[in-house]
Amino acid sequence: MILIGSIHGFTNMGGGFLSIFSTSVNKEDRESTRNYISYGYFTMGVIQYITILFIGSVSIDFVKLYYSFLPLALYFPSQKIFKKIDNKIYIKIINYIALIFGVLALIISLI
Repeated sequence: MILIGSIHGFTNMGGGFLSIFSTSVNKEDRESTRNYISYGYFTMGVIQYITILFIGSVSIDFVKLYYSFLPLALYFPSQKIFKKIDNKIYIKIINYIALIFGVLALIISLI
């Protein structure tokens, strides 16, 4: 997790690897997978924030507080969806999302 968090902190990448790693470690247990992903994203966010503080952007914009409320607005509907999806479909969805974002990142880097 520290390695993935460091990669994310320096490059803003690593979320797909985190998701795939979490599903492979936890096999069929989607609750544990979800906990690993949550912990990983928290770790990555902290490392990224520390990187920004040390390396440099002085102009961090705290005015846009709506970014703080967006997770709250998405949390409750996503809970209902999460409880209705079985383990195999959940793992497939995570893998497809990681694949799509990986392909998009590759295409954007080539443009």
